[in-house]
Amino acid sequence: MIEAIQNTDLLPPKQKLALKAICEVQHPVYAKEVEQKLNSTTPQISFCLKALMQRGFITREKEGKYVYKPNYERIDDIIKRYNDTKK
Repeated sequence: MIEAIQNTDLLPPKQKLALKAICEVQHPVYAKEVEQKLNSTTPQISFCLKALMQRGFITREKEGKYVYKPNYERIDDIIKRYNDTKK
C-alpha cells in the first residue's frame, strides 16, 4: 500500500506524505501527529488534509479533536492502478 501511494500520479508530493503518515499507523491520528511526523507547518498539513478529504482519500471524525483515518476503498483504487502499471 505504501509503495502504491508513493508511486501514484493522483496526488501531489505533500499529500502523498500526509496520506502515507496516516496509513502507517493502526489508529486514527490527529493533525498534530501528522505535522510532527512530517516536520511540517500547521497550514501546510491543514491544506493537505483538507485536499485529501475532498478527494475521498481520508475521513475525519470528532473525538474531542478531529482525527483522521484512511478511506481504504479509495486507497484500493491507488493500489489497483499501481498494480496495473506493473503488468
